[in-house]
Amino acid sequence: MRSVRRCFKSFTTLKISSLAEALNNHLAAVQRDHEVRSQIEERKIRIDGAYEDAKRKENSLQEEKLRQDKNELKEAEVTYSRQQKVL
Repeated sequence: MRSVRRCFKSFTTLKISSLAEALNNHLAAVQRDHEVRSQIEERKIRIDGAYEDAKRKENSLQEEKLRQDKNELKEAEVTYSRQQKVL
């Protein structure tokens, strides 16, 4: 009877340690998965931010070009009206 108890205790201990190891492995896999997903999400956020920055810069350049064109047009109009007054 004693040897059966010892055998059962050994088996139970082995089973518990196997379960603990399996649980530990599972938790490690879940943590790795979470880290990978977080990194992917961070990358998406950075890419979106870079895209928005590029869009803002492009709009700013277009607005500046439009301002310059308007100023050139005004200068041309002033020059033309001065020339007309002289004639």
